[in-house]
Amino acid sequence: ALLVDVGSGSIGAGLVVYKEGKKPDIIFETREQLPIEARLSHKRLLPVMISFFEKLIDRVVKKGLPIFSKNEEGVKVEKIIVQLSSPWHISTTKSLHFKFEKSFLLTPVFIKDILSYENKNFLASVVKDNFSSLLGDSQKSVIVEQEVLETKINGYPVKYPIDRNADDFEATVFMSAFPNKVIESAKKFFGRYFPELEPEFHSTTVVYFDVFRHLFPDEGSFIIVHVSGETTDVSVVKNDIITETISFPLGRNFIIRKLIGEVKGIDSSIALSMIQVYSEGNVSPKYSVKLKEILSQAESDWVELFADSMRDFSKDFFLPTKVFVIAGDNSASVFASL
Repeated sequence: ALLVDVGSGSIGAGLVVYKEGKKPDIIFETREQLPIEARLSHKRLLPVMISFFEKLIDRVVKKGLPIFSKNEEGVKVEKIIVQLSSPWHISTTKSLHFKFEKSFLLTPVFIKDILSYENKNFLASVVKDNFSSLLGDSQKSVIVEQEVLETKINGYPVKYPIDRNADDFEATVFMSAFPNKVIESAKKFFGRYFPELEPEFHSTTVVYFDVFRHLFPDEGSFIIVHVSGETTDVSVVKNDIITETISFPLGRNFIIRKLIGEVKGIDSSIALSMIQVYSEGNVSPKYSVKLKEILSQAESDWVELFADSMRDFSKDFFLPTKVFVIAGDNSASVFASL
């Protein structure tokens, strides 16, 4: 399989072989860091990401496939899976509740109709509130993920509700919308080298939820905090269901920009190194006070937005106490402590 990870700070790809009963073998992997501008320009972020995406796939084909063919003779790429973090997707969980005056048969047409209705409402809200600010008002979006996480009939969980009678019906539905331009651009690049394959697209929200559910099967309720370059995605999982998701536009690069703006003569790579050295307690006394002041303010801004999201989540239910933090560039421990 060819796996591609598209974030707001970097894009990665790998060629992986799956063998029954064994761990997957990563034959080739590569990652491209997106440039960190002194000031984030949303209008530039999309074309920059697409150009780096094309460069990465080209590298996988020219450098990775020969290594893959040499190591796995006779094996070919049979699947392409692309996962995207925000701002390249918007995800939501909807709780639907229907009460009928008399017992009602839950037909496939009824289920299809309510899902179609929710699709249209979600896409309308996405265009109005989210992608329009990043990609322009004319940018179309498509729903790629839609999954019914749980259904209940008369208050009791039911795995297969079709063709059953109900006085009361509840459904929890997870949906993710992606910018159509991103999806079509990716298909175009893959089509050059793998015309016979149709790529799968997933949100990191679903991927990380699935990963943690398998890594920690005894943890039914937890919070996932994914800190990428430009954004932070927060998901609440309760009783093995994604109940809430939210994103806010502060990630690792926000702290880097703070340093670039305050410390003269440094670039993004030096700023990143300074953060890592500071987190390890090895910074020189000359920079210690200044760094502490800058980082404390940046951390305070990030924590404030994180706390706001937690307050929104906790209005309706108690929050899980287990929190999993994912962040690149060795910064997971920094955000975990926050």
